[in-house]
Amino acid sequence: MKLERGILIILLFGILFLSGCTEESPNLYKNTLYGFSIENKMNLDVKEDFDLGNGYRSIVSFLGPKKDGLYTRVVNIQISSLPENQSFDIFIEIIKQDHYRIFSSRNYNLIDEGSFYIDGHEAYYLEFSMSGQVEPVIFKQIMILKEDSVYLVVYSAMESYYQTNLKNFEASLSTFRFTE
Repeated sequence: MKLERGILIILLFGILFLSGCTEESPNLYKNTLYGFSIENKMNLDVKEDFDLGNGYRSIVSFLGPKKDGLYTRVVNIQISSLPENQSFDIFIEIIKQDHYRIFSSRNYNLIDEGSFYIDGHEAYYLEFSMSGQVEPVIFKQIMILKEDSVYLVVYSAMESYYQTNLKNFEASLSTFRFTE
């Protein structure tokens, strides 16, 4: 009986020890200030507080190689506060209207949209294209609702790079976690 109890205790400690040990990916990006993590499965350069132009900054940007002086693929993460008394659905509709208004001169085209969940949180995506400086650019904008904030994860790539890197972006997105 004592031997069985001793073996049981050793097994329980072993299970507890192993369950506490997780091997982190060397490409795991953690942001303790904004409470999220995501794996950089595209192996892009990481730049925090990156200037996106027009007064916008990202919390973090993952930047791909350049072609003709422009990044071929980019992932930006930003946070927006959900205005008081505004639903997530209305927030999404306003984003869609802003896209049409701002990008209509660049041949804006909404390709696809839909809802899903990330890390147990309601999310919505917009996939759209527009003309770029060298070739058309395609975007996949993910909006993730957490309390009164919307986390925006935006993948963009030149049309010739978009499809070949989309699976890696989606693999990275599947690792997005809230850490707080």
